[in-house]
Amino acid sequence: MKSRFIFCLVVLVFISFSMFTVCNVNEAHALSFLEGKLDVKGFMRNDSAWRIRHGSNAQEGLEPWDLVLCRNTFQLEIEYKPTDWLTVFAIPRLVYDASLDLDRSLERRIVSYRRHDFKVEDDIREIYADIFWGKWRARIGKQQIMWGETDLFRMADIVNPLDISWDYLLYSTVSSFEDIRIPLWALDINWASYTGYQWSFEFVWLPGFIEDGFEPHKVAPEGANWALPGTPQFMVDSIRKSEPEDGWENSEFGLRVKGIFRGWETSLFYFYSRTDHPTPLDDVEQRLLGSVNLDPDHGGALIPGVPLYAHPGEYFEYPFTSKIGATFNKYQDSTKFIWRGECVLTIDDPMIDRYVMDRTYERETFQYMLGFDRPTMINFLNPGRSFLLSFQLFQKYIFNFNHHMQDHSPGGCRNDRYQVVATFLINTGYRWDTILPQLLLAYNFTGERGEGCILPQCEFWIGDHWRVGLGAHIMMAHNMREPYFGGFRHNDQLYTWLKYQFD
Repeated sequence: MKSRFIFCLVVLVFISFSMFTVCNVNEAHALSFLEGKLDVKGFMRNDSAWRIRHGSNAQEGLEPWDLVLCRNTFQLEIEYKPTDWLTVFAIPRLVYDASLDLDRSLERRIVSYRRHDFKVEDDIREIYADIFWGKWRARIGKQQIMWGETDLFRMADIVNPLDISWDYLLYSTVSSFEDIRIPLWALDINWASYTGYQWSFEFVWLPGFIEDGFEPHKVAPEGANWALPGTPQFMVDSIRKSEPEDGWENSEFGLRVKGIFRGWETSLFYFYSRTDHPTPLDDVEQRLLGSVNLDPDHGGALIPGVPLYAHPGEYFEYPFTSKIGATFNKYQDSTKFIWRGECVLTIDDPMIDRYVMDRTYERETFQYMLGFDRPTMINFLNPGRSFLLSFQLFQKYIFNFNHHMQDHSPGGCRNDRYQVVATFLINTGYRWDTILPQLLLAYNFTGERGEGCILPQCEFWIGDHWRVGLGAHIMMAHNMREPYFGGFRHNDQLYTWLKYQFD
């Protein structure tokens, strides 16, 4: 508690200093100390969101124009470079979501005993050291490891789990993957040669014996705006309680090789890890029966007014899987296209049974993305600046599929052997790139009628340091069973952000 108090005090001092700088100086820059060896930069940001539709079963009671997000972030990025071969980097971050305090009814709906974890974050987000030796670089510490480059959906970016508790799959519009990845303690060793084919080799090891050595995806509690449909709070708490204890047996590792061949930037990778989403144990039904609330004084009848299952327990596991994949991209000068692609083969991908809760399957799955980026002039819309057009086609296929199976991974195929999703992104800039509109569309072609979302937004740059934005999440789905957007088809919302950065 004392360390958290000291950390919060330091953050408040920096906030006060930054606000003083904003109010009294026309230009604010990164702070530099120790003859330029220590640099400090950062930002303050508010993200707010209002629902524009009534809540579904998972968000019962939420009404249009309810404030469901008021996320305030203060983040510093501290870099210390005492020598040419050593760099130390740290990101302390303080997050406070005021929506629960501003709307007491929203706070009452969130019944989790871990409510504080979803309202306040006051920790060192990242802290690591880079050690350089010739062509070698070793990064040791709590960090993010970024392998993929897709928009909206992840594929090769598989090392770090995600915090999807405040925006589910739509974080690439409100924020970015960098802001919602959960940093992990890791050793990342890289060797690179910038001649010839520009080879690079990377080895990643995530030790499982360090505190928080294994971290799954972080999901929203029951009653929150992005709560998972049909997931009561005792199940959400059980997911956390079922996490394996710290130990060597939880260690994960990966390998990646990159090179450039005739303009094609390609990579091959392998990653051995636990799944970031839970799978029910084989005896989960017996475990659940043991947690049923029965009244022994009345012949074992249910206790009135008490939920049937109220006791979180170890009902889940996180099995190990192997992922083998590749990425490529190439710029074609004649057409000005940047062609991009990623693919992943998952060995022993866990599936659950649609009808029997304690029956699971292990199957191989293959997923890929093919896409392109192209700058294009559309003179009647913007004669002074090109538009970026970006298209992606995703497909996932489950081998040896049967109709009993259900893919329960985030945004999984549900009960279909394959799934096809397309995204289209268009953005441009006006007034010397101080007005930045963007439109992102996604559509799932799988199923009888399909489903998708429309994500417009616009950001305004005010001077060198202020950013103001406005956007919307518009969901399209015919029923709650559609995989990507169906469970959240009532979650249409408007959102804004205000950001001040000094760098």
